[in-house]
Amino acid sequence: MANPMGSHRHAFLSALPTDSHASSLRSPKVLRRVSDSGTGRLVIAGRMADVCAELDRMVASEAMRA
Repeated sequence: MANPMGSHRHAFLSALPTDSHASSLRSPKVLRRVSDSGTGRLVIAGRMADVCAELDRMVASEAMRA
């Protein structure tokens, strides 16, 4: 049985930079997708420290809006 999410995962992984220069920039890859129902999905890929920093930035941004 085929995994319906497998093709999305493959597309995401193929979009990630593969050369050493791009990966040395240390910025996480952030993908957001919102469905018609208003729910969304967030994928953050990168080094753990960069992903955590991006999450902290997003929390601070949300706090400023509230």
